[in-house]
Amino acid sequence: PMKSTPESFIDALHMFLWKPNLYDDWYWHGLSTELELGQKVIAEVQDGEDTIRVDGTINQWGDSKGTVVVSYPDPNSHAFCCVLRLEQQVDVSAVRRKTPYGFACAFEAAILFLIALNILTFILETLPYFGKGTKWNSAFDVLEDISVGVFTLEYFMRFYACVGARDEATGELLYQGVAGRFKYAVTDFYALLDLAAILPFYVDLVLVDVDIAPTTFLRALRLLRLLKADREADMLSKFDDVIVEIGPMLVATGYVGVVFWLLAATAMYYCEKDNEELGGRMSSIPGAMYFTMQMLMGEFVLNNQFTVPGKCVATVIAIFGAIFFSIPVGLFGGAFLSLAGGEDDEDEDEDEDDEAAEDKAKQEEEKEKAVRQANQNRAWKAVDEADGCYLKSRAASCYVLSAYGMLGKGFTYLTMILIGLTVVTTIVDSTKEGHDNDTFRSFELVIELLCICIFTVEYVLRVWCVIDSFDERSGMKEYTACRGRISFILSFFGLVDLLSVLPFYIAVSIAGNLDVVSTPVMQVLRLVRILKIERTISAFTLFDNVWSQSRTLLIGLGYVVIVLWLVFSCLMYLAERHHKSVAPDDDIVDHPYTNMLEAMWYTLLNITGEFPLGDYSVAGKMLGIFMVIFAIELYGAASGVFAEGFQSAVEKTGTRKDVW
Repeated sequence: PMKSTPESFIDALHMFLWKPNLYDDWYWHGLSTELELGQKVIAEVQDGEDTIRVDGTINQWGDSKGTVVVSYPDPNSHAFCCVLRLEQQVDVSAVRRKTPYGFACAFEAAILFLIALNILTFILETLPYFGKGTKWNSAFDVLEDISVGVFTLEYFMRFYACVGARDEATGELLYQGVAGRFKYAVTDFYALLDLAAILPFYVDLVLVDVDIAPTTFLRALRLLRLLKADREADMLSKFDDVIVEIGPMLVATGYVGVVFWLLAATAMYYCEKDNEELGGRMSSIPGAMYFTMQMLMGEFVLNNQFTVPGKCVATVIAIFGAIFFSIPVGLFGGAFLSLAGGEDDEDEDEDEDDEAAEDKAKQEEEKEKAVRQANQNRAWKAVDEADGCYLKSRAASCYVLSAYGMLGKGFTYLTMILIGLTVVTTIVDSTKEGHDNDTFRSFELVIELLCICIFTVEYVLRVWCVIDSFDERSGMKEYTACRGRISFILSFFGLVDLLSVLPFYIAVSIAGNLDVVSTPVMQVLRLVRILKIERTISAFTLFDNVWSQSRTLLIGLGYVVIVLWLVFSCLMYLAERHHKSVAPDDDIVDHPYTNMLEAMWYTLLNITGEFPLGDYSVAGKMLGIFMVIFAIELYGAASGVFAEGFQSAVEKTGTRKDVW
């Protein structure tokens, strides 16, 4: 495996290029290895039965030799509240310095920044304002020269240092000597990608002043630089693993799909070949195949022009398409669900069955309810034992605002009703009938004033009594003294409560009257109050938990989606920029793919299953079919990741509140 300390210059350069975090970790550890109080560290701590890695701070020396006390944020605390910090004594062997970003990470960040700039300039160059002969084009040429220089340097650095690569299982060298370097250059995927990222520039340099289709296509290959960013995430290899895993099922499903596609296209051809309203679009089986594929995807751009037999066949196609495409979606979803579950459960017992997992979830939920009940008892005890009107009022306010008891639940219901009325009045006021109705305007004003009064009092009371509240998971106090109040004001819920009333006071102060209540800006700002319901439902918290657990895969999927979107947009731009298309209503759209931005818009619609244009060139139709296939794969992958994330999040968090 990768050695933590390089033994030679080549080892160090290889670590610098392929493992920047490890290189910076080694470099900074070489400067100082002493642990100090207050030092930022990464520690392995116990979270129940699991061992997790956290970013913490050395708080004090431990009771025994070789241990330290690490302070770190509670990983189970509410995502939008003030972060609760915990302390735990751990062995020094389980602690390492938190590595600052150094030379290697800075170099990697610079490469990623250049890649992003190159993609942006490629898109802008297709616009007339930024095209050839403009002042921007010269700046883009300079950026291209710099980028190619950096990418060329990186390529030869990797070519030289590749002999330091080792097999992760055995630790043996993968490439040796000059022959090994050339083997790396022609066999490694990312080496070929690095070469493809700079080759178009040099080809274009040789063929100077030549503007023919091949060199235009080579310039478009600059988009391949975007794939260089996958070197660290290695998301494409995950897709490859998934395809290998479900390959036999995909082949069988694909065979059935192709057979039905051909039969359906043939049936549509015989039904519609003489239909003059279609303008000859289905005068051949190849022509019918493209529109049949659209119908399988649920898009009927020519539905008004079909004959009765054609409509009957199209109905069968729609039913089959809905059933058929659920199969590859399910296959990819299940494969990525397993992949997400494998990454998330690396430290869990692989033999734990579903029944044990369910029991564990029930125990967590019961534990959470017990903590909440204990918090409620402590809050009521604080009300009962408080001395003086001031402390008793503060404790009582905390009890009610925490949704404890009948009064607290009643206030929660009242808040939700007022928020619902706010949404309804905002929607109705956006219509002409509602806006011009004086009776409704008066009702809206009354509701708004009532909301402002209640939410203002609520906000003041929450700031006042927040130091008496308890965390619902740990049972510990979330906020302390004046500092705690400031933390609450700057927290998510504190800002939501403030924004629920502050715009009203600002607008009335500036305008000097209450007519501003019905202005569009105020209507939009009032909808911020919907987020107050998050205290009860915790919907955004659930999404945040899903994001935290599946962040790596979701970022990787997002990266793949962006790559495919840009690549298909570029290919569609090259294929359709001189082709006139037709919209479903037979309106001719003159060169809809005039630039990359337009191509990106239409490609995005195609990937989501919409086909606003009826006719494409032959190359465009073939690309459209491939886009459909990739869209199914990505949809299934995203479904699997989210399904696993939500299932895991629900099992770990249980029911947050028993307000109902």
